[in-house]
Amino acid sequence: MSLYVLSPPCEQPGKDSKEKVVFPGDGYEGGDKEFVDPDWNEVRQEIEARTRRRAGCQLGIVDQPIVVRLESPAVFDLELVDLPGFTRNPVRE
Repeated sequence: MSLYVLSPPCEQPGKDSKEKVVFPGDGYEGGDKEFVDPDWNEVRQEIEARTRRRAGCQLGIVDQPIVVRLESPAVFDLELVDLPGFTRNPVRE
């Protein structure tokens, strides 16, 4: 999963002061899905639904990331990338 946290450009203060969460469209999902002044439970449910569609019910590792963009005037620019597989998982024999 890739998470981009973005503040509006300095030359556009107050243009769009609402918080937005955007899931950009891709080959799996079609067009963009956007939440303005989001209910965080809806955002969580969208992430879980996209995870199930890509990784299946076993939630395996896939090479296609889920991209989430948070736009808010109250944040600094930041990019986070979740690298799956860097945790200790039990191996079955």
